[in-house]
Amino acid sequence: MFWWLVDYHCQVNLKEASPYIKAGVLDNKGGLYKEGRDAGCPYQGVLVVANGSTLADRLVEDHVIHDEPDEFVAVPARDHFFNYLNRQSTEDGAYIFDGSNQRITTVGELNNNPRNFPRDFLTYSRIPRDFVSAGGQLPLSMIGTKTRLAIKLPCAYDNTEAFQIKRSRYGTLGMGKVTHFTKDGLEREFLFDYKPDSSGSFIDPKQGIVGLLRTYQRDGAGTLYRASEEIVDSKALKDY
Repeated sequence: MFWWLVDYHCQVNLKEASPYIKAGVLDNKGGLYKEGRDAGCPYQGVLVVANGSTLADRLVEDHVIHDEPDEFVAVPARDHFFNYLNRQSTEDGAYIFDGSNQRITTVGELNNNPRNFPRDFLTYSRIPRDFVSAGGQLPLSMIGTKTRLAIKLPCAYDNTEAFQIKRSRYGTLGMGKVTHFTKDGLEREFLFDYKPDSSGSFIDPKQGIVGLLRTYQRDGAGTLYRASEEIVDSKALKDY
């Protein structure tokens, strides 16, 4: 799921944003964008909560989902998943992915306080200091409802993971990230960066844009830290 979303971000979202990128900055408003905000973002965000075949029922039972989810749709391969996302036209709600049967559904409003959620949970300990802004100057409290859900749901339900395509602008380029959360917090993320002099593989050679993969681990004290960062080979995306 993570690499499917990365590829969608590269093939669909970057293509939509490309006409508005000038000298390494996404700006379709005629002025400077604000990092950490999603105003003027030219593509949709995505939240996918993934587990086995029972997750949707459990979320209904625990009143995380207020309405019955839509019918599941089979997405056995990447193209099916892309076609499914392209048919969606709303920023509300999220997607539930049944990994056991390779199928997906949409859900409406989600409750940000799952029943199984530990009371002593520290939300911001699940993300790095520079999650909202590249320099770490913006407060982590700026994360939105969907990111909070992506952090919380894997901790509330066993064997559950959450994936996002974020709209919130990040770094000098100003596009959002693709994130992957487990019960331990942020595990990895993909983001675009403007590096016209890079010797690595470009996602968009004309725009000088590369893709960075960052992975995260916890040290002996339990503090989340960035374990690695590397430029993603765009050709390798087809192998996932």
